[in-house]
Amino acid sequence: MTTEPTTAEFLAELRQDRTLAVEVLRKLPMLVNTTGLVQFDLDTPVSIPSVQMLQEKLTAGNIGTRVGDLEALSRGVIQELDRVSSTLDLDRSNPYWSPLDLKDGEDSDLTDALFRAQVEDGLRLPFDGFSVKQIDRKFDNDAARIGDWLLPNHSETLDNRTNNLVPGWNIRVNVAQYPAIAGYGYRWNPYNYYRFYYGYYYAWWRYRFYGRYYYLNSYYAAGGNESGSMTAQTFQVDEAKVLTGINIMLTGQSAAARTAANARVILTEASYGRPDMDKVIARGTFRDNAAWQNTTDSYVRTANVDLDRPVLLKADKSYAFIVVADALFYVNNTANVDDTGGMFYTQDGAAWEQDIAKDMAYELRLADFGTGAATIEIEAMELSGGIASMKQDLLAEMPEGGSVRTEMEVNGQWLPIEDMDTITSLPPYTPMRIVLTGTPNAMPLIDATKSTVTGFRPATALHYYSKERTPAQELRVTYELVGYNEEWHTFDPGLDVGGTRHTPDLIEFQDSADGNVRSISAVYELPSSAAYRHDIIASTQTAAKVFDISSVIEINA
Repeated sequence: MTTEPTTAEFLAELRQDRTLAVEVLRKLPMLVNTTGLVQFDLDTPVSIPSVQMLQEKLTAGNIGTRVGDLEALSRGVIQELDRVSSTLDLDRSNPYWSPLDLKDGEDSDLTDALFRAQVEDGLRLPFDGFSVKQIDRKFDNDAARIGDWLLPNHSETLDNRTNNLVPGWNIRVNVAQYPAIAGYGYRWNPYNYYRFYYGYYYAWWRYRFYGRYYYLNSYYAAGGNESGSMTAQTFQVDEAKVLTGINIMLTGQSAAARTAANARVILTEASYGRPDMDKVIARGTFRDNAAWQNTTDSYVRTANVDLDRPVLLKADKSYAFIVVADALFYVNNTANVDDTGGMFYTQDGAAWEQDIAKDMAYELRLADFGTGAATIEIEAMELSGGIASMKQDLLAEMPEGGSVRTEMEVNGQWLPIEDMDTITSLPPYTPMRIVLTGTPNAMPLIDATKSTVTGFRPATALHYYSKERTPAQELRVTYELVGYNEEWHTFDPGLDVGGTRHTPDLIEFQDSADGNVRSISAVYELPSSAAYRHDIIASTQTAAKVFDISSVIEINA
């Protein structure tokens, strides 16, 4: 009878596996850069000769046996590293490119800027064509747009922060009493940038990262500065919500004074309970409606401020909206009834000081999506000759647990674009849509100007030349191929010497246990010692199924 391991035992085993994987990854560069044995501190310590040590030892007797044994060991280490790093969801760095300078932009006979196809290391079939489509609503009534940002259709609800009490018309603050230093600086808050790769063309990239289809970068919009006077209100929300605008109560100034004030609004995050001008999220303008125009009487008017983008508010953050004016401008205030924040003034031209007895009289306009799911049709993907793979670039804000999934229609069925892996045909036209999930109050927000889906089709042939190498007469090279399948693919390695192509005198291969990596060992015997270039020819029967040459390792030269 077998006993299931406890959670603690399972976690201990997982930590041990990670420790071993990190040890292997850390020591790999030493295999190239040192001249002796490299010790891997595994469960049982293992010493492996470096590449330079192999080169030195190959001059000794019994060369064939020594090379065969050591090369088999090196090949086994490479394939085991692939297995371990994939199982533990670790990135596999490749230390073997530096000997051949394969990353050099001039190290190829191809001039296509897309030749490397976003792959950090390795060779793959170049692109034959591609098409880029913006992620935006295909039809105006399919979704909403606020500024450059796309979001599902919604209604607006009001979150009144005055406890539904309207202040007296003369309970107000003149923003112009609190001038800021001219040119008071600010910068925009970073947003997340997601990149997804799908399709057989990207099998190696995904293989290396074991299903993590995205990465995150900080993206900063252009910064700027402000002059004028500033009064601010900090606030929080009790759960994730999407802010579409703010309503601020105003009274008592003429149209001419209002024009001279040039009032505007800046939305920021708050740090340590105060507005943070280094974390600007959006800007707002007063809507030119009756509430904005009729401010000379003795009635409180609720003026609408429209933001230039929707803003995802999170429950664990504090925010601030800042009213900026160049001249006299009154905003109404209440007693301290909004217990999520407070009213602030710019003091001495820069520092924020809180008036703990006051809150600005305002309302938050929040999106009500009605449901936690939405589908938005976007422009169809078209590519003459067919589509083999897709790449999605997404500049977005995601609520916790939210997602954006891109789907394509093939043969009348909607499929996630991950299923490009399984499509053996090359569809030239595929309707596209995005499926968003979130909550009725918080859905993903997408910058439509910076979000794209790109359809690719690789060529069916590759001919690659490396830079010229130092003279040699006997050369042993190991090539690693990822995703290679004999039914579809050909791989023809060679060396070019003065315009004459030499094929291997001896060639053999070994596949990894999962069949994903093929290691090919080739021995070249040149007529005499001479400078040479690697001359690699590869092909596929269909652009829907390609493979990668992930390593070229010179064992001795």
